[in-house]
Amino acid sequence: MYDQNAAVLIGTIAAEPRYKKTENTNKSKIDFVLKVHRQMSPSSYDRINVTAWEDVADQVHDSYSEGDRIAVKGKINVSSYKTGEQYHFFTRVIAEEISIPREEKGDGFGYVKVPEDKSRSSTHEKMGIHTEHSFPVMRSGSSSQCRRTCTDSASVCT
Repeated sequence: MYDQNAAVLIGTIAAEPRYKKTENTNKSKIDFVLKVHRQMSPSSYDRINVTAWEDVADQVHDSYSEGDRIAVKGKINVSSYKTGEQYHFFTRVIAEEISIPREEKGDGFGYVKVPEDKSRSSTHEKMGIHTEHSFPVMRSGSSSQCRRTCTDSASVCT
């Protein structure tokens, strides 16, 4: 028998991420909220708390901001604390990989056609990054980046 804890999300960063270095160990940490549209009602969405550490936190801090569409792979984490007689629970995704998502529907369940918001240009567009091209992916616990292959034959990709 096996258990699995895996989360894969594609959504929009809802507010400017909160970046900091921990006091005792000086590790990078970033917290942000990912807006993910619901499958049964694309006009409504869930706001999912995401935390990333070290290299992945630095990648988010350096490359992404409010309004950017990103893909997050990670694990669901539930923590709790008690005040008086009442318990409080906090659920979040601990990000292990962050990337720019491909905008075509993949195989599997959970894909939702998102209403377009043309009122804002993302950081990706400002930087000249196109979602159909290759992109760097930072993995948690690794200082190296890997590259995904382009689908556009006119592009130079590794």
